[in-house]
Amino acid sequence: MFVLALRKQETSSLIGKLAVAAFLMIALGYPGEFDRTRTAMMSTRGFWGLSTIPFVHILAVLLGKITAALKTEKPAVAVLLRNAGPLTLFTWGFFPIAYMGPFFGLSGASA
Repeated sequence: MFVLALRKQETSSLIGKLAVAAFLMIALGYPGEFDRTRTAMMSTRGFWGLSTIPFVHILAVLLGKITAALKTEKPAVAVLLRNAGPLTLFTWGFFPIAYMGPFFGLSGASA
């Protein structure tokens, strides 16, 4: 967010909103990580689904801000920002994949 050259007030507001979303993502996902027994798998999937809502919100906001910044930046900077979008999506994509590992029997060192 700091490289997008947003106004100070907009940056502060955005950081606050994204911090709340990040807290919700972690708080909603944690109960699903706590109990990995076979009987708890359905509730684990439920917590995964709930934690995905703020996760997708964070990604949508970040990618939206990056896309909006493309229109106002110099071409050299725009190329870097255009590359930042897929890189953000790729790196953040590991969260749901890692969380779903136990759904398919992966745990511990085998994951």
